[in-house]
Amino acid sequence: MASHKRKSKYPLIFISLLLLGVGLFVGFYNAESINILPSRVMSVDAAAINETNLSKQDLDTAFEKVNKLIYEHVESAKRYQLIENTLKWLGIIAAAIITFIAAFSGQVVQPEAGAGKIDETKLKDKTLRLVGILAAINTVCIGLQSPINESKTSSLERADKLFETAMTTRQKILDSKDADGNEQQALLNKLIFEASRP
Repeated sequence: MASHKRKSKYPLIFISLLLLGVGLFVGFYNAESINILPSRVMSVDAAAINETNLSKQDLDTAFEKVNKLIYEHVESAKRYQLIENTLKWLGIIAAAIITFIAAFSGQVVQPEAGAGKIDETKLKDKTLRLVGILAAINTVCIGLQSPINESKTSSLERADKLFETAMTTRQKILDSKDADGNEQQALLNKLIFEASRP
């Protein structure tokens, strides 16, 4: 008695999911990393602290808070970079699958054209739904890349600004000849306020 191999009812869907999984894998493990180390504001040594009217503990606490925020902003930028790269690869894979589906139906479609250039009358209902889903994935991935890139840039700029502000404040405090320490305390308070801003 002849044996019959069982065929999957949804081979195209399975292949599409597999390829999208490949896109996720490539996005996560082939991401363009942000190869920068967070800058650190140096603490004030004992000799220099004698020239100020502030305690070393107050200065070190403020600078450590700034260093922590700088680190967090850089790490956020790295996460945004990973998400952006993953979305880019998902979009590429989704567009490529649409192109292959068009090719199997005897059509020639450029990946960037998406589903809009496919003759729907040549596709089965299930295949047409799959193309619609893939086109939606491609559109969403493209649409999200821009705001995520802006968030990444904003995080890096925030880290740079915090570092520059802290270093400027540190130098101003050390150079200050304020007898009662009011000016130095005001500078430190301003730095703490700036670091606390979202």
